[in-house]
Parts: sequence; structure tokens; C-alpha cells
Amino acid sequence: MQQETITSLFLSILIVLLLWWQRIYSQKYNKQQLHDKIIMSLLAYPVHHYSMAHMLERCLAIIFSTSGRGYLPKGAIFLQENSVLKLIAQRGLFDTLVENNTLILRNNSVFGDSFDASQFQFITAKEDSANKAHYIVPLLMHDKLIGVLTLYTEADYQSNDKDIEFIKLLGRTISSLIERKQIADESRLCHRVVDYSQQAIFITDADNRIIRCNQSCEQITGYSRDELLGKNPSIFKSNYHDDDFYKELWQTVEEEGFWQGEIWNKRKNGTLYPEWLTISDIKDGDNEVAQYLAIFTDLTNTKKAEKDIHQLAFYDGLTSLPNRTLFNQQIQQSITQAKEQNTRFALLCLDVDNFKKVNDSLGHEAGDKLLQILTTRVTHAMSKNSTIARIGGDEFAIILHDLNEDSNEVIPCARELLDCLSEPVQLDAHEIITTVSIGISYYPNDSEIAADLMRYADTAMYQAKELGSNSYQFYTDKFNQQALRKIYLESGLRQALKNNDFMVYLQPQLDLETQLMTGAEALLRVRKGELSNISPAEYIPVAEELGLIVEIGDWVFCEVCRLLNYWHDNNLIPDNFKRIAINISPMQFKRHDFVEKMQMCLKKTGVPVQHLEIELTESSLQESNNSVIKKLFAIKAMGINIAIDDFGTGYSSLSRLKEFPIDLLKIDRSFVNDLSQNQSDMAIVKAIVNMAQAINIKTLAEGVETEAQVDILKALNCNYSQGFLHSKPIDSLAFEKKLINAEESQNSIEEGVMNA
Repeated sequence: MQQETITSLFLSILIVLLLWWQRIYSQKYNKQQLHDKIIMSLLAYPVHHYSMAHMLERCLAIIFSTSGRGYLPKGAIFLQENSVLKLIAQRGLFDTLVENNTLILRNNSVFGDSFDASQFQFITAKEDSANKAHYIVPLLMHDKLIGVLTLYTEADYQSNDKDIEFIKLLGRTISSLIERKQIADESRLCHRVVDYSQQAIFITDADNRIIRCNQSCEQITGYSRDELLGKNPSIFKSNYHDDDFYKELWQTVEEEGFWQGEIWNKRKNGTLYPEWLTISDIKDGDNEVAQYLAIFTDLTNTKKAEKDIHQLAFYDGLTSLPNRTLFNQQIQQSITQAKEQNTRFALLCLDVDNFKKVNDSLGHEAGDKLLQILTTRVTHAMSKNSTIARIGGDEFAIILHDLNEDSNEVIPCARELLDCLSEPVQLDAHEIITTVSIGISYYPNDSEIAADLMRYADTAMYQAKELGSNSYQFYTDKFNQQALRKIYLESGLRQALKNNDFMVYLQPQLDLETQLMTGAEALLRVRKGELSNISPAEYIPVAEELGLIVEIGDWVFCEVCRLLNYWHDNNLIPDNFKRIAINISPMQFKRHDFVEKMQMCLKKTGVPVQHLEIELTESSLQESNNSVIKKLFAIKAMGINIAIDDFGTGYSSLSRLKEFPIDLLKIDRSFVNDLSQNQSDMAIVKAIVNMAQAINIKTLAEGVETEAQVDILKALNCNYSQGFLHSKPIDSLAFEKKLINAEESQNSIEEGVMNA
């Protein structure tokens, strides 16, 4: 009985132990299954579909999704950014995240005082100042810290090896997910870069079969993705390059891993186009070529832009001929070639005579059309062994290559140009006859320098214009000296204007009957500088050519007004003194504001206008329009006298002369010089005086140098004279003394008359 009782007790204990062991085993087995389920759920997470923060939030949710874990449903994941740990995901710690959903870990308040992110730790409640127990799990990638996982437990929780192993496995799994996510993001980024790149991209396998291409590749080549996949890139081959080109290309890729350069390929529609191509090889872990990457850009628009820029930079837009910039290069190339081949060439400069009149009368559109017609004629007239350019508005230049030593070889060519360009041109309803002036320089006879050859031909061309246009001239050193002289005079004029170096000289005019000074002519002089010792007869024409005469003439007019006003205010003007004459150039008189400028000067100076006289040349009065007469009457209305200078040298119409409000005719010195010896001159002077008297105009003879001339002029009833016999031109101070003396002489004469 006792034995049975002991046996029964033993069996009962054994059953209890078995049940307890089974329960313990079942708990361990269930916990292991739970751990495996969590790990498998984490590994199965679709990293491609969500953001990093969303993925890590879901990871925490999976970790906390079951009971019996050994940790509370509280935790957080921090990731390292710029050496700072930032909170990316959390569960059970805060209602909401702060600082734009990130919490920067600046101290240990979240983890405890003994926090070390680089080591796995279990911080007990006693060790934590916040009385919280938790795991700290470093997240590592390739042995580098990328973040931290923290999981919280009950305050009295005792960790064990199995839990620690699982927690560490969680850290490794999350680290793996983060790496997979980063790889997925980078892969997605790469795909987007390829797909949306403005550059065309295609990838081939090691056998050079296309396995991928982007939209830009389809757009540029004209092939669809389906048409390209599996094809060899030779489908783009244009046959523009030879086999050696491609052999060298692939040899460079093989040796250096890439090739880059410009290449011509063919689109699907057969058109060729330039592209900038880069080919790179992509190698696998065994350093074997796995793929080839080709990136290219269509250069069609770039090439067109370059061509357009080149066209604008080196060619004339109207005629499509080379412009001055390109022509200068062509001259230099011709010099180099002539030196190498021991040959010669001629440089011709052509300028269309009076082209401005076509623009002014018919408009610029007609002028452009004329230039295009002349360009066609020049092109047809010249041989193939020539270079033609448009180097200015109405100026062309030509190089005649491979000439012999005889410069006369150029003459037939020059004559042919004159002939073909002088043929009538029909511009709408107008028939235009044009002429040109041609200047010729010769290499190497005149110079071996491009700039000099161009300058010499230009100088000769202007000489041809001065000799009457519609002609050609070869360059000579004499022409060069004249051109240099003109440059010298131009510089002096501009310097005198800038420094206010101009001054007025006056040459007295005498009444032939009383021999009293009744007036003077104002003459331009330069007090210092380059022009001070040069005759005005030399630099005045240059001033007229440059257009500076307008500014100079305005200054002279105002200066004379100032002097007259001063003399008048100081009672220095004798009663018999009539005028000071001021020369007005044709260019100055033609100005639309000429009368207005005179009025402004008169108002500013307050000059007594009865002592003013303007001298106009016959050429100023030859225009047939009524503006000339209007200006003359406007001037006369101001009280200013009007004289015609150098009368008899022009072609004045006597019928129009009587219409003009003229006060004085100045007989040109060319008729006065030989007056005592030349009957023709005497007859001309007599005719001028008689005609002037008939229409009530006074006369003045210029250039009087002898008493014999005075006697004859008196006999012919000429009113006044001017010349060196009476006085040379003198400055204003000396003339002021003459005014004082004239006043005294007049008073003496009046006293003598009264005493008599």
C-alpha cells in the first residue's frame, strides 16, 4: 500500500513536471515563432513604395504588433544626418513630433545619462535618471553608425540572452531595410535621371545590343523604344566617317574606358545630324565589361547658331559678300600665299559715286536694291581668281590674284568694272545711272602689309573721286602724303575746337570814292597749335569735308556779334562804318536750324544788326527749291545785309538773282588780279558792276593790291575794295585801333568841310 502510494505520488510529480516543461517549451516555441514572424514581416516590407520615415514608422508598428515581446509598445528610430542624430520615427513617446517632424538628439534626456549610440546597451530603470528601462540598438551599415533604435521595457524588466539576441536581430534587420531603401531610392533616382534627361541616353550589353534608351533618344533618332531594343547602335551609322574613325573610337573606349567627341549620325528618316557623344564602359565586380553607356546631344541647333553667328560676324547681311573683318583676313591670306608662290596681287577699292542721293531721293529700300544689283554685276564681271567683299555702306573691295609684274594687267579689269557698273539700273519707275571710283594698290610694289595695302587703295579711290569720279587711280606716294596731310589737318581742327584756339581776324574794306574804311571781312585764324602757321585756305576745305565747318561757322558768327556789340557799347564804331561780313559755308546755310541759330545769337549778344553782313557763295543759292529764298528773306527781315562772295566763278542764274534780297556782290579776285592787263577781265568786271547797278546792288572787288587796280575800279564805278593794298587781315585789338583812327579821320574830314 505504501509502495503504491509512493508510486502514485511519483507519477503525479512526473506528470506535473512534464506539463510544466511542455508549457515552458510551448512558450519558448511560441516566442520564437513570434520573433520569426516579426523578422519575416520586416523583411517583406515593400521599400520601393514609401518614404524612409513612413517605412520606419511601419517597422515600429510591426515590432509592436504582438504581445509577449518583453518590451513596451514604445520606441523610436533616429538616423544620423551631418553627424547629428535626428528622430525619424516613434511610437508611444509623443503625441506629435516637433521641429518639422524631427527631434534632434542634443542630450541624453530621451535615453538616459549613460547613453552611447555606438554600443548595444540595456539601460535599467535604476541607471536611467528618468526611471525608464530601455534598449539602445546601434544601426550599422558597413560597420558605420547610421542611426539608433530604442525600445522601452517595464521598469522592473530583467533582460535575458534570447531577448537581447532578438533585439540585436531587429537592429540588423532595420539596418538592412534602410540600406535596401537607400538603394531603391538611388535606383529610382537613376531611372528618373535617365528617363527625363534632356540628353539622349542608351545602354547596351557587353555584345553592344541596346537594352535601354530614354525618351530623348527616341525623339532625336526618330526610333521608338521597341525599335531600338536589341539592335546594334550601328543602326545610327551615317557613313560620314570612315572605318578608321570607328576603329580608333572603340580602341579609345577599350584603353581608357570612355570616348568623347563630335560624330555625325543618321536619323530614322535618313537625315544626317551632328551630335556630341560620350561612350563609357560599365564593368562588373570581376572588372569585366558588362554594359556600355552612351550619352549624346543633338548639335543641329548649335551648329546652325554657330553658322548664323559666323555669317553675321564675317558676311554682309544685304549682299552675302564677305565683310571688312573677313576681307582683312583674306588680304593676309593672299599675302601669305603670294609669298609662298612668288606671285603678286592687286587690291581694288570701289565706292559708288553720289550714292547718298539715291538713298535721300528714293529711300533706303531702293538704295539697298541698287547695291544688290551692283553686287551681281561685280560678281559676274570678275574672274574666279578674285575675292569680292562689301566693306562699307557703298564701298566694295576686290583682290585680283596671281598677277604678273606688269601692273597694267589690272587696267582692263578696272575698265570693265567702270563699264558694267555705269549701265542704267531700273529701280521701279526710275532709271538710275551710277558710276564708281576705283583705287588700286599693288602687292608687293606698294606694300607687304595688309593694313597699308587697304589704306593705299582707299587713298587712291578718294583721289579718283576728287578727279571727277567714274575713274580709277593707282596709288602713288603723293596720294599718301596728301592723305596724311589731311589727317594732320583734321587732328588740328578737332584740337582747336576742343581747346577753343580759334580767333577772328578782320580785313578792312574801303569806300573807293572816299577811301574811308566802311567795313571788314571776318576771317578765321588759329592762335596756337598745329594750325597756327597754316593758311586757312588749306584747312577750311578739310573742315567742310568733315562737317566741322558748321560748328566753326556758328562760333565765328557769335564771336563777331560779341565784338560788334562791344565796339558799339563803347562808341567805337564810326558813323560811316557799315558792316562786318561773315562767311557762311554752303553746308552751314543748308542746315534747317540756320536761321534759328542766328536769331538765338542775336538775342544773346544784343548786337546792332545793321552792322552785320553774311557772305554766301553762289553754290549756296543754286538749289531750285523755295527754301533758299525763304531763308534769305528771313535773314533780311532781321536787318542783316546779304552779300554774294566770289561772284562770277559760279553759275548763278541772273533771273533768280533778281529775286534774291542781295545787298552786295563781291567780285572774285581772279578777275581783279590782271585787271590792268587783261581786257577780258576788265570786261567781266564792268559787266558785273553795270548789272549790279541796274538792279540796285553794290559791288566790292576782292584781292586789290595795286593803285592801278583801284583807279580802274573807280572808273568802272565799283563801290568798295578789299585787299592787301589797304591792309592785311589783323586781330580784333588791332582792328579796334583802326576803328578809333577811322573815327578821328572822319571827324577831321568833317571839320575841314565845315571850315571850308
